[in-house]
Amino acid sequence: MSQQSAKGKNRSAMPRRTWTMQEEQSLIMALKDIVHRGWKCENGFKTVYLATLENSMAQSFPGTDLKADPHINSKIHVWKKQYRSLSTMMSRSGFGWNDSSNTIDVFDDQVWQEYIKTNMNARTMRYKAWPFWIGQSSSVKIVRPVKIQRHSSMLSMITNEQ
Repeated sequence: MSQQSAKGKNRSAMPRRTWTMQEEQSLIMALKDIVHRGWKCENGFKTVYLATLENSMAQSFPGTDLKADPHINSKIHVWKKQYRSLSTMMSRSGFGWNDSSNTIDVFDDQVWQEYIKTNMNARTMRYKAWPFWIGQSSSVKIVRPVKIQRHSSMLSMITNEQ
């Protein structure tokens, strides 16, 4: 068996890790920090950014089990997919935003059923809260930690979308 297939097999046997809100906010702040330090390039981040993020998370949460790979890399990958889905939804008619609960409003169940036919990744997103998504009542739709200015779009920063 090759090393890569053994690695993949071990990973699938591992239980999924659930991130806390504080861990997600800390990761967002660490990402903002490396962007501020110039680690973001046109096509993403410089090569050792995951190790830097892992070190930052270890400083914020001593004794944490969060590792660059698979945890941080996977979380960023998931955020990118969620950002694309949320952006697409908010650009379509039939979708809205509930500012008080930070959830997606769908004006008709048929709209939702049609949408998830085209984006299966979104099927679990309907009733989930999105505390880092802002721009609900404006034309700007970005993701950010709760206490960060509107121009600091975390997920658009990660996905290279403006």
